[in-house]
Amino acid sequence: MKQTAAFIKHFLECIPHLWPLFGSFLLFFLLGSYLFHIFEDMDIATALYLTFITALTIGYGDIAPVTVGGRITSVFMGILGLFFRVLLLEFQQER
Repeated sequence: MKQTAAFIKHFLECIPHLWPLFGSFLLFFLLGSYLFHIFEDMDIATALYLTFITALTIGYGDIAPVTVGGRITSVFMGILGLFFRVLLLEFQQER
């Protein structure tokens, strides 16, 4: 119980410092979804799904970009998704 309380306290202390990271990730996520929507002619829900699985480097393989613009977007989404995860882990290590 003490560990859970300590984790929650630590998490609540970190929230003000994480807003720029979360805001940047949200902007990146929405921009990627919009680009998939435009380049791949997908509906918004499918574009959000593709952005999510690409940014987290899950890659189920059920949807794949076929246009050059979609493939370039996919590469940048994967790289930036890794970058955001490394930033989050680095921030956690500092605390």
